[in-house]
Amino acid sequence: MNQAAGKTEFGDFLSFETLTLCPIDTRCIDTALLREDERAWLDAYHRTCGSACRRSWTAHPTDRELTLTRSGKR
Repeated sequence: MNQAAGKTEFGDFLSFETLTLCPIDTRCIDTALLREDERAWLDAYHRTCGSACRRSWTAHPTDRELTLTRSGKR
C-alpha cells in the first residue's frame, strides 16, 4: 500500500508499507554522513525488526525450544 509522503522541488512522492523486514548491516554506513532524521529512521526500522522477531519467537515457542535445545542453550 502506498500513501502520500510529501512534495519537494523534485515533485510528489509516495511512501510504501514495509512488506519484509531484514536488519540493515550498519558496518557499511558512515554514520557521520547521516542526518538526524535518517538516523532516527534507521533506529526505528531496527526496533521494528526486533519487535517482529520477538513476536515470531513468541508465536512459535516449539520452534524456539528446538533451536535452543540444539544449540545447547536453555
